[in-house]
Amino acid sequence: MRKLLIVMLAILLVSCKKEKNEEIKEDNIAPLVFVDGAYLSHEVKQNVILNFDQFFLQGVTAIDDVDGDLTAKIEIDYADFDISTPGRYKIYFFVHDNAQNKSNLVSKTIIVKHHYEILESYPIYLNSISGEKPTPGPQRLFRGAWYHKVVSSRDQWLGMEGTIVLPEVKIRRYDGDFDSSLDLDPWVKNLDNPSIYMGGNATYESDVGLTLSLVHMKNPEGNNTISTGSYAFRPFWRYITSLNDPDKDIGVINLTQERRYGVTALNATETNMYANWYNADSEFYYLPGDKLRLILYSPKPNFLQLQVEVLEKSSLASSIKIREDNNWRDPEDFTSPLFKSEGHGTEIFKEYKRVNAIDQVGREGIDALKSETEVRLAKWESVYLFRKIGETIYRVPFNSRRSSLLNAPLDGAFITTPIEYDTGGTTVIIDPKRTINEEE
Repeated sequence: MRKLLIVMLAILLVSCKKEKNEEIKEDNIAPLVFVDGAYLSHEVKQNVILNFDQFFLQGVTAIDDVDGDLTAKIEIDYADFDISTPGRYKIYFFVHDNAQNKSNLVSKTIIVKHHYEILESYPIYLNSISGEKPTPGPQRLFRGAWYHKVVSSRDQWLGMEGTIVLPEVKIRRYDGDFDSSLDLDPWVKNLDNPSIYMGGNATYESDVGLTLSLVHMKNPEGNNTISTGSYAFRPFWRYITSLNDPDKDIGVINLTQERRYGVTALNATETNMYANWYNADSEFYYLPGDKLRLILYSPKPNFLQLQVEVLEKSSLASSIKIREDNNWRDPEDFTSPLFKSEGHGTEIFKEYKRVNAIDQVGREGIDALKSETEVRLAKWESVYLFRKIGETIYRVPFNSRRSSLLNAPLDGAFITTPIEYDTGGTTVIIDPKRTINEEE
């Protein structure tokens, strides 16, 4: 098509050619603008700093029968473009020649991809902190899960991070018959669901982290489909907001607009929000043996963000095989959208937590059931709280000096090591069958 237009323009140029001394009386032929086929669509990372005109004009040219090459005079309409918001945007191009004839209007598509930079590690502070709040008191028990939870004091914390090696998992509660030769049966719905997460509470509670989730994988017939049972750890974020909060961001996944996450309300008043990422993006499937840095912090007042930095890909034979058999991508860093969490990023005192859990489907607020499901060794290599001391933000060890620990509903279901004073590190095993004869 482009070649045809150029030929037609050349004919026009010849037919309109003037004799050397002939006076040009009128120019009423509009110039033409072209977009090279290789440049009809571009991808760009969210919030990247660009020379927009230079970026948009790649592959765009303009020519006129009288004025010749008008590429330098091309005008761009990108009034609706927003580099801070993922989505697909149409950018329009046109030009005027010296006689003010306006060209045809052409366009290209710019796709803004969701992206935030991973937070750089703050320096570590091991000395005492003037005015630090005392160790928090005992925690309140929540029913419906087997969980190990460590909660901080309510103080001037700014966020937290933890480096963890993900555990192997063996699930033994399903909604139907399952293949007991497998640690995880992906083709039967599981009723126990392991999770590893962190949380913050300023005005309301917010949780972020990883939960064992459905994945896209090959079924026994060799066809790629979504699993019935949970099979890999995937990111989630959960937050509570006010009734009429315009920033609650409720909505479904919309791949056309590059919205690769969905947010649903867990209650009728739409204040308890739960979000997770598009389940076909295998670069965000995390497996046992992956070493990750989980980060929870506030990039701006009243908002939080989950970040996952991949430090090492798993060398476990089982994890390597799963990725290879299903053609999954290697694990990549993940950053959630910013989500509303009132009070974070402000001077309000806050508390933070880390949790290793076996959640039980349909049991929230009800006593947890006995189970033979196991979450094997999860190694927290380090866990730190963020704190501003003087003019510098530091990482402060999340140790027993500034935390309260609860194993619930029965302490005997957990095997843990003492929290390391200088790093906040520990190991956690969850094995409820150890308490099969114990009373809660």
